[in-house]
Amino acid sequence: RGAASASDILGLMQLIQETVFNKFNIRLEPEVKIVGI
Repeated sequence: RGAASASDILGLMQLIQETVFNKFNIRLEPEVKIVGI
């Protein structure tokens, strides 16, 4: 617990976006600005 890196979180975000798009044909857009990666 609590050992996720920024890279882990970005990977999870991408997985969720792809899964939702493939299942429901809806493209999710992040509401946060990603900086410094």
